[in-house]
Amino acid sequence: MLKGYPTFLQQLQTLTATVHWPTRWQEREIQVTTGSHNGLMMTLGMLTPGQTVFIEETCDYGVLSVISPNSLSCQSMSSDGEGLVPKSFSAAPQSCTADNKPMFLHTMPTGANPTYMVTNEARRHQICNICHQHGLFVLDEDLTTSS
Repeated sequence: MLKGYPTFLQQLQTLTATVHWPTRWQEREIQVTTGSHNGLMMTLGMLTPGQTVFIEETCDYGVLSVISPNSLSCQSMSSDGEGLVPKSFSAAPQSCTADNKPMFLHTMPTGANPTYMVTNEARRHQICNICHQHGLFVLDEDLTTSS
């Protein structure tokens, strides 16, 4: 498998570690894509028709246009002025059947498109804990970073 240009990948790993401080960084790999929709399409390619994808109700139309052709069940989760509402999301994974087992949550907690709302850190932790309890991946579409 082609991994990419080692010097470039090392620079990306250093940048990611410096800006985002990911946990268990040594266990992770970087996947370079041509944009967020390309990365989402690559992820969706691992799913089977009927599986559930959770999105924020104020989701970017571009995300919907990538999810729709894949015959996936797309469930919209309630949002407010501070992003995804954890209480409304907590019961959602349990409502799915084995045939449409939820796989991931797509979210934009920083500068969500089209609302540009920002989810505070406490709420982000709540959402991540819910995803962890239900074995869901989190696709965090990060449009902006702070240094």
